[in-house]
Amino acid sequence: MDKKQVYNEVLRIAKSVARSKKGALFIIAPKEKFRGLYETLYPQLFKENNLNVKGIDKVIEKLATLDGAILISDTGKLIAFGAKLKKSKPVIGFGTKHAAASGTTEYIKKSTAILISEELNWIKIFQNGKIIMEMDPNT
Repeated sequence: MDKKQVYNEVLRIAKSVARSKKGALFIIAPKEKFRGLYETLYPQLFKENNLNVKGIDKVIEKLATLDGAILISDTGKLIAFGAKLKKSKPVIGFGTKHAAASGTTEYIKKSTAILISEELNWIKIFQNGKIIMEMDPNT
């Protein structure tokens, strides 16, 4: 998968999660950039899967609602779920998912975080530590 396909697929999954009124955090970056930046909260009971595997989108939707982030390489490989990110930067007025999205995208250049707010069910996209876009999942 190319980057554009990865972003489109993750955004499609994020919209589905948001419409179900749940929160989630996806981080997309080159696979090697994740090394040493997270710990998993749950046993990782899967082999490396790609976003283009039939049915994986429904699995990722469910995994995304667990505590922690979903880490996906910019080529579409599912790296980890339930990931506790080690880089965070507080975003005034928001919680730990926002801090993780901000800190991780500031630390990993060319990364993107797609966050679904539990309170508003809006999708926020972070790059370089900042929110660059907000969207209603119903559009």
